Amino acid sequence: MFCGRCGTGLSNLSSVCTRCGATLAPTKRSSSEAAPLDVKTDGKAIASLVFGGLFFLFPAAVLAIILGHLSLSEIGKSAGRSKGKGLAIGGLVLGYLGVTAIPLLSVIFVIALIPSMSGNRTSSRASAGSRQPAAVSSIRALNASEIGFQRAHPEVGYTCKLDDLVGSGSEYGFNDPELAAGTKDGYVFLVQNCRALSAGGPNISYQIIGRPVEKRSGGPTFCSDQSAAVRSQARDSGKDCLQSGPAWQ
Repeated sequence: MFCGRCGTGLSNLSSVCTRCGATLAPTKRSSSEAAPLDVKTDGKAIASLVFGGLFFLFPAAVLAIILGHLSLSEIGKSAGRSKGKGLAIGGLVLGYLGVTAIPLLSVIFVIALIPSMSGNRTSSRASAGSRQPAAVSSIRALNASEIGFQRAHPEVGYTCKLDDLVGSGSEYGFNDPELAAGTKDGYVFLVQNCRALSAGGPNISYQIIGRPVEKRSGGPTFCSDQSAAVRSQARDSGKDCLQSGPAWQ
């Protein structure tokens, strides 16, 4: 700058002329000395990084990707007024990592569950197998009670009432309230088709059917009659069991 009175060249910071002592008027700032911009960190970039850190929680990874791209676009258009490009890129990397990793982790989780599911099915089959001998034992007990009842009541013969055989009204054999109610060890038991030779005469025949409560996986149907032979049938049909079912050893 120069002194307006004597023309002496002076520093831009001088306020008084060193030669003539004149007071100098302040000069305007050049464009290179303009006030600095107010630069702020883009909020979407911060949010992208936060959601990226939670990529294992759906849909955090997707949100990280969307916000990351929006942030980069806005930062590029801000003419230097926004920052956070690194944060947005970090969120994008974690977001894409999550989108890739979640399906892979899901597959690994399903594969890990397969042995457990298989073990449960095996355990269920083993449990059904362990109930079968118990069901046969119940049928044999009912057969024994039928013989006792027929001997004690020759005028009646055999009975088709469970309570007469194993209930509180039984005069022989044993008292089994659970079997008397008709369901035990995963099987439903029926005593049916008591028949006499003539009307009013004693019953000379009966049928016992033991069907699994769970028809699909509970095991076969067991059956017996006055012959006391126990038979089995894979299909849930007492008639087929008595007519063609193989003998249970």
